[in-house]
Amino acid sequence: MIATLILLSAVYTVDCPCLEGDTNAIEELVGKNYRLVGGATSIRVRRTERVTGRLWLVIADFESAPLRIETEGGELVRQEPAGSDLFQFALAKPVDTTEWLLGRASPYKDG
Repeated sequence: MIATLILLSAVYTVDCPCLEGDTNAIEELVGKNYRLVGGATSIRVRRTERVTGRLWLVIADFESAPLRIETEGGELVRQEPAGSDLFQFALAKPVDTTEWLLGRASPYKDG
């Protein structure tokens, strides 16, 4: 779990709910020897807003391909259909790093 948390800490801010959720998901995959098949995601940025030199807000469309979670033997555990969602999220550059991190994301209503 520590290695996963360290890896994801290079992607997410410490207060991003995705940090805990993705850590748990990866630990389940590894712990049960499951495979993730598909699920590629593309992002199309619609708008950006600079809040400060270290914080930007981004509105973007996320499109994901179908996703399957399988056992090592190829048995289906669960699946998710392809999907499309509009999100607003933060890109933050904490004081202690030079890298941009993904912050809190939430569904966004257009209009």
